[in-house]
Amino acid sequence: MQGKKSFFDLSPLQGLTRDTDVLAIETADGTRKVLASDLFSMLGGDNLYLPRSLANYEGKNLGEIYTPQEFKSKVESGDFSGLDLGDYFDITLTTNEKMRYVISGFNTYLNFGDTAALTAPHVIMTPVDCMATTKQMKATNDNTGGYAGSLMPAYLETVLATFPAEWKNIMRSIRRLENNKGTWAWASRTLFLLSETEVHGSPVWSDGYDGGTRPLPLYQFSARYRIKGLGFGSSAKGSRALWWLASPLAAYTTYFCSVGSLGDSSRSGASDSRGVAPGFCV
Repeated sequence: MQGKKSFFDLSPLQGLTRDTDVLAIETADGTRKVLASDLFSMLGGDNLYLPRSLANYEGKNLGEIYTPQEFKSKVESGDFSGLDLGDYFDITLTTNEKMRYVISGFNTYLNFGDTAALTAPHVIMTPVDCMATTKQMKATNDNTGGYAGSLMPAYLETVLATFPAEWKNIMRSIRRLENNKGTWAWASRTLFLLSETEVHGSPVWSDGYDGGTRPLPLYQFSARYRIKGLGFGSSAKGSRALWWLASPLAAYTTYFCSVGSLGDSSRSGASDSRGVAPGFCV
């Protein structure tokens, strides 16, 4: 028929808009329509292009869609539809400090743990930028005892107390296998610093005892979220800060791992003041 295109004349599909595009699917029961977002979920992910596009993906403001409790219920049900890496909540602490927390991994620690394995569906949330105030890892340049022997676990308990009740109520205390300088040990943490492995994918300056944690997908697909500033929105304005990781250096007794201002793997003296970017699990 004149003017009618054949299948082979159609332009190739370059991408899908998840919430608006509809596809026709030929099934045994005839032709059916499917929303792009549902197709993504059927194929095992909400955004098949996210690993390639994460550096440019601005994320959805989940606070406009869900309350914290609704978000927890959705996650606990194992329904990750409509959720992508980089989607975020803005959280204002009782100190009036504002922080943007993004989804950094789905079920990253499923079935992980010693006495209390994390068997429920979950997400790991980490901040886009560091807290506004820098902190020391230790009062002296000494990494003996690693993360458990540092000032950070106690300090983060004080930070946790400043989260709104609606967020404290949905955070999970999870078991972390921490690098404690030449050894490792399980600990229960609600708010925690990320390890070198979680950010960089494998030990760089740390030793094999960093293997108790898993790489977080958000940091593997793009270096964008490794580059943080001090305070809400600061990295978007060009601010660059060194920020602490939970891993002590293997070859030196005075350093802990940090992330450099260019997003690289770096190191800082334990008594240096660096940015603090704690994660948590929902």
